[in-house]
Amino acid sequence: MRVMNPIREPKKIKELIRYILENGLKRDAILVLFSLNTLLRISDMLDIKYEQVFMQNREVREYFDIQLNKSKRKSKENGKIIKVKTRRIMLPDDFRKELKKYVDDLEMEKGDYLFYSTEDPSKHLHRKSAWRRLTRYAAAVGIYDLGCHGLRKTGSFQLWKKGIPIRVISQMLGHSSIAQTLQYISVNQEMIDEAMKKVNFSFTRILKDY
Repeated sequence: MRVMNPIREPKKIKELIRYILENGLKRDAILVLFSLNTLLRISDMLDIKYEQVFMQNREVREYFDIQLNKSKRKSKENGKIIKVKTRRIMLPDDFRKELKKYVDDLEMEKGDYLFYSTEDPSKHLHRKSAWRRLTRYAAAVGIYDLGCHGLRKTGSFQLWKKGIPIRVISQMLGHSSIAQTLQYISVNQEMIDEAMKKVNFSFTRILKDY
């Protein structure tokens, strides 16, 4: 299985989004941003409908709840598939404004998928189609190991780089351990060594007159 690595350089994220927008693909650019902001799996994102994220007054919810597909299991009572894990997502203010403009421009309403299929708008974008599109856009800007799951890794990695505690990121991802999260975001020895250089405690640094 091919390993999807996170985008480590913020400038490459900008290049990717700019390329998508310049090619008139607003839906796909919003998809990228939605993934980076929420750390949701692509399978969960594609199921999202207008009313989950928007209120009746057409304003974007600050928080929305989503039942995670990976938590599906069969009911012991009737054998039906049920989802047992729900996650509450907060959307950043700037992205909420962009999401509202996207929806208003398309005149979306209740029942519409946020990430619709261009072939049949009554259905959501297919996961394989999303993967093909993303890998093509990424390759166009010189990124050759990115897939849909790589976006989730990218969002996680960028949070870690900004100093968000790894325990918090681990909880956001739904991981069972911090070690799993560190492996997931591809923290390597070189990055650990670089972090240790920044610690650099010494007498001369602590005691200015020593």
